[in-house]
Amino acid sequence: MDELVALRELLERVGTQQRDSGDVMYSTYLDIKRRSTKEAEVLQIVLNGISDYKQGRFKEAIKLFDSAISLEVDADAYYNRGVTYMELGDLKNAIGDFSGAIWFCPQLGNAYHNRALCILQILQDNKALGSYMMQYDLEFAKSDLRKSIELGNEESRSFLEMVS
Repeated sequence: MDELVALRELLERVGTQQRDSGDVMYSTYLDIKRRSTKEAEVLQIVLNGISDYKQGRFKEAIKLFDSAISLEVDADAYYNRGVTYMELGDLKNAIGDFSGAIWFCPQLGNAYHNRALCILQILQDNKALGSYMMQYDLEFAKSDLRKSIELGNEESRSFLEMVS
């Protein structure tokens, strides 16, 4: 049950951040990326991390994504680190990273999709999908799936239908 309380607290923070940030944060992110002198270096590190991920070297991939993020804010690094955490079953860190990717690039539809899947998995693991207290978490996941569909990820539609 502690995991569900932590999830709810995380989702409340994320929801507040998204409402407060909106397009201003995305514009700031794009401005940083335009002025970046490290963009090529960060991109190469992210690509190396993706390569490690594809070869099943998840811990190494996470270290590379960490390195990219420490050099410069990068939505792709957050997203890919989230995918890696998701693969490892570390759903809380995955949610945090998908939220980071969304924070800096709200047009990243797959980040909404994957964050929703992590939330639904945590609810399923805790057998809480039918619980009244979990309706907030479920609605948050549905909202992410709707946003993902809006951004062109049709795969989210089948998941939304399953939980609706």
